[in-house]
Amino acid sequence: GKQKQSEPVLVRVCDVRREEVAWLWDGRVPMGKLTLFEGDPGVGKSFCSLKIAAAITRGLGLPGQKKADPGNVLILSCEDGVADTIRPRLEDMDADLRRISILRGAKDRKGQERTITLLDLDILERAMNIEKPRLTVVDPSIAYFAGRDEWKASQVRGVLGPLDALAEKTGSAVIGIRHLVKSMARAIYKGQGSIDFIAACRSAFVSGESPETPGECVLA
Repeated sequence: GKQKQSEPVLVRVCDVRREEVAWLWDGRVPMGKLTLFEGDPGVGKSFCSLKIAAAITRGLGLPGQKKADPGNVLILSCEDGVADTIRPRLEDMDADLRRISILRGAKDRKGQERTITLLDLDILERAMNIEKPRLTVVDPSIAYFAGRDEWKASQVRGVLGPLDALAEKTGSAVIGIRHLVKSMARAIYKGQGSIDFIAACRSAFVSGESPETPGECVLA
């Protein structure tokens, strides 16, 4: 017989409960959503994400905010060594190291460990349920793209869409780190990969050297 035709799924706006955005860092990094930190190597992207992480673990409050209860942080990082870079930086920032976990990979029933990607949503969700992070950092996000083409809009959406849904489900703010490419384009187009990275996130920043003060980095 004929297959039954699919039916449209309609939601009347009057039936949707209004919600206000909750912020990890007021007006900058939203809870339960994706944020991008972009920039060339060595201009403070990862450093800034760790500085935010350190403040969260102590409940210090980010610039412009009052103190809060300390929170946990989950980090996915494959560029910086944990022992020689991440831990020393966090120690220098006076982070509570007990509140920060690195998601190194996944282990099967035989105890075999493997690396993970952003398509391993079940592993990521389980880790987030265990750690209950207020912040999750993916550094750099493209390294966790499972071989998907970061220049193809549909493939970028296929990775970031489910990640955004997981952020909303767990309530964790997610900061993805992205490098820039050599280009004379406007800043919004200079990130490595499709413009859909910007379209998929709620907030985005570029890190770079201050035009007024050489040697000082700014987040804009």
